[in-house]
Amino acid sequence: FKAEHGHCIPSAKENNTLTEWFQRLRKWKEKADSDNRPKHFTMRLQHHLETLGFDWKRRSVKGDRGWELRFEELKIFKRKYGHVRVPTRPDKDGTELGRWVTEQRKNRKA
Repeated sequence: FKAEHGHCIPSAKENNTLTEWFQRLRKWKEKADSDNRPKHFTMRLQHHLETLGFDWKRRSVKGDRGWELRFEELKIFKRKYGHVRVPTRPDKDGTELGRWVTEQRKNRKA
């Protein structure tokens, strides 16, 4: 997901299964922090997720961080397709990059 989208914060629209798994990971981390670490939530798993940039506190793509994450998605899109004419309807993955790009263009004109 990170390689394709540039971040580790999927929305339910983008990937509901991944979003649900991330929610479980956050709950396991909370238990681990209170010395009640689930057996399946190992230090190794935690380390790998943190290496990928998994944000234990983030729940959505909003604010300045959200803008930066969408911009990273746009750079990946450009590398993949050679342009930034992103469709305004969600693609097969359900991302809303096209809507974000449209909003940025509107903001530039204002």
